[in-house]
Amino acid sequence: MLDEDEEPSALTRVLQTPCYRTSMLFGISSGIISGLGFFLFTSRAKRATHVGLGSYVSATLISWVYCRYQLTRRLIEERRFKAAVQQKILQEGVTNVPQDVAVVKLEDA
Repeated sequence: MLDEDEEPSALTRVLQTPCYRTSMLFGISSGIISGLGFFLFTSRAKRATHVGLGSYVSATLISWVYCRYQLTRRLIEERRFKAAVQQKILQEGVTNVPQDVAVVKLEDA
């Protein structure tokens, strides 16, 4: 395990990147399926390799961009919702707060 002082390696940082796993799995599977399918229909090995590699690259990039777009959109919606809740709390105010409930700022959550 890593200590708190140590920086994670480059590979660890890449593997922890959101959307990396899903886009790579999608790209690899589409590359294998398209390359193998092309080879089975045409029996041209070199062309099938090119088709498989092109399919892998394009599917990985498309799924990466789509996943990051969805992630960014969700984060923006979450920020808007938090701001709306914070504004509603400020407008209405809070009365009769139980003493055992911890008050947490939305920025810290």
